[in-house]
Amino acid sequence: MFTGQKLRRLEAQRLQEAEERLQGYLLGVQLQGDTFGGQNAQRVQQVQGLLEDVQNSHPVGRMVIDLAAVMQDEGYQSIRLQDGDTLSIPNTPQSVSVFGEVQFPTNHLHQAGLSVDDYWNAPAAQPGRRMTAEPTL
Repeated sequence: MFTGQKLRRLEAQRLQEAEERLQGYLLGVQLQGDTFGGQNAQRVQQVQGLLEDVQNSHPVGRMVIDLAAVMQDEGYQSIRLQDGDTLSIPNTPQSVSVFGEVQFPTNHLHQAGLSVDDYWNAPAAQPGRRMTAEPTL
């Protein structure tokens, strides 16, 4: 994950603009009163929920990049780094957890080429029978 200071500032600016728009919209909805047969109160709650989401959001400045393409392809658009930018490479989990409607929740060492069904039907997870029709991720 690549994070940039400039992107973070732009995100913060966009969040501020969204908050201001939502506050204006909320005021307009509140001023309309209950003219739509009680639906206005529901609209006010929806807008207030969106406003709270925006207010609780924190700008990250994250940009998804294809690091392999950046490193290997000379024609790939260069990324200009600025002071404060960071590149984080997350750890890849080495285990797969099987839980939910199984007889025995288990963790398995990840093996390349195995499917969800392979882990779902592993003897440790289902000694004897399956409890649900289809596995989900």
